[in-house]
Amino acid sequence: MKWETMRLSMALFIFYMLLTADTSAVNMVSGALVSAAISSVSTNVFFKSERPTRIPNIFTLCVYTVFLIFEIYKSSFLYMARIIKNDTHPVVVKVRLRTSNPFIVAAVANSITLTPGTIAIDANENTLMVLTSDGKKMPSDIQSGIKKSFEDRLGGW
Repeated sequence: MKWETMRLSMALFIFYMLLTADTSAVNMVSGALVSAAISSVSTNVFFKSERPTRIPNIFTLCVYTVFLIFEIYKSSFLYMARIIKNDTHPVVVKVRLRTSNPFIVAAVANSITLTPGTIAIDANENTLMVLTSDGKKMPSDIQSGIKKSFEDRLGGW
């Protein structure tokens, strides 16, 4: 297994383990096998293009995953309060990320979708179209919040 494939596989496995929080042998073995299979198929997408994709180091990915889990819980309570108060105002916002790294763009889009109250509905190069239920905020505040919370933490600037 090549170094790039191994590194991607380790990143996927760590992310999987942090999300499932299940350290049973069956979960660890199945997670390792699926991570290895996905990374062996997708390594060419990340590393064999004209401009190889830079994947953040394992420490950065672990810290980001813990941050993401915290953001998911925090947003779920805030979104639940907005629903109870009937204070949702859906709006679509265009977010132009500073990075053109496809790994970071995909990670930010997935993080947005995992966070309650927001959905990444389109991604085109480094531009995301985001549906948010927090339409009372200015679009610039929503954009800077996404960049600061997600993109900057992955080292995408």
